[in-house]
Amino acid sequence: MFKKFFSSTAFPIIFILIGLMFILLGIWADLLPLWHQTWDTLGKTIFVSGAFAGLLKLMQIHRVFMQELEKVIFEPKFLTNRRDIPEYWEKISQELFKNKFPGIRKKLLNDIKDTYLPTKDMVYYDKAEHFIELSLDEDGFVTYKKNTSLNIICTDGKKTPADYEFGTTFRDPKDSQNIHSYSNTSIKVNGEKIVATIVEDGKKADGQTFHKAKVQLCGSDEYELDRDDHIKFKLDEDDLVTFRATKLTNTLSLTISHTPNLELIFMKMGTLDTFSIKQNGATLKKYEYKGIIYKEQGYIIKLNKI
Repeated sequence: MFKKFFSSTAFPIIFILIGLMFILLGIWADLLPLWHQTWDTLGKTIFVSGAFAGLLKLMQIHRVFMQELEKVIFEPKFLTNRRDIPEYWEKISQELFKNKFPGIRKKLLNDIKDTYLPTKDMVYYDKAEHFIELSLDEDGFVTYKKNTSLNIICTDGKKTPADYEFGTTFRDPKDSQNIHSYSNTSIKVNGEKIVATIVEDGKKADGQTFHKAKVQLCGSDEYELDRDDHIKFKLDEDDLVTFRATKLTNTLSLTISHTPNLELIFMKMGTLDTFSIKQNGATLKKYEYKGIIYKEQGYIIKLNKI
């Protein structure tokens, strides 16, 4: 009972009122000096105690208020309802970087937001696997067969339609007889074979030919995709096989088999970590990346004729 009383918000007010009452009694007892001093001292003591207790109570209320305010600002269940998270994050990051990178702060934040934290993307790829077969014939043409499998994860939880885009780019041959070819021989989503839609097919100004296609996905939050591509090109014209991520990709395993007349040099392309070598045989190589591959990162395979 006493514990509840002393911890209640009424306790400081009551003490202040009692203190004031005793001070007034001291004033009324002015004709009796002994009683005047006693009531006045007791009243001031109780009044100051009540005021101090009130101040402590206000500090407690302020602390509780700040804790509740922090919950509203930072707890996930409240953050999900906010629409200004990217702007809020950018303001905090600007304060973090303003003294360290004043000259490149804006560029740095834009790259982080667009590449490493792509807030507008609603899709990422998970558990990607690449199986590549490379063979070099007597005419110097490389036949490049690639199987790609991955899980496509839609992050908004609303089964919103999403596009899976893929394609390839070639250097244009110097000799018109060295015709490069590309074909998507098969693409399956959740085990069902489907037909991709051509998005772009033509030449770039920098002397490259490109092919780009897409598949529209809808009705689920996760899809299993399996794709086979068949490419043929002249080794003298183009000696690089590259992969460049278009979405965040969580883990990637790569298996490469090749004919003995080819030498392969494997290089990472911009990834934050290295690919671990699981097998490095004469004609069979396996690599694994356990982290996240961000947009525009990937790997390069340099081909040399032996």
